[in-house]
Amino acid sequence: MSSPFTLAACAEMLWRDKPIEWRCARLKDQGFQVGLWNWPEHDLSKLENPAPPSRS
Repeated sequence: MSSPFTLAACAEMLWRDKPIEWRCARLKDQGFQVGLWNWPEHDLSKLENPAPPSRS
């Protein structure tokens, strides 16, 4: 059964000890959409296509 909703998580609230680019890449890697509450504070072009996260 498919859902009409896309599951997203707020990158600013998860893995707070990691850089925001790492968090966005990790969420995308796990199949989630990325949410940002304070999106004007971030370089969105950098976050759209982040490098794959390291597994550490």
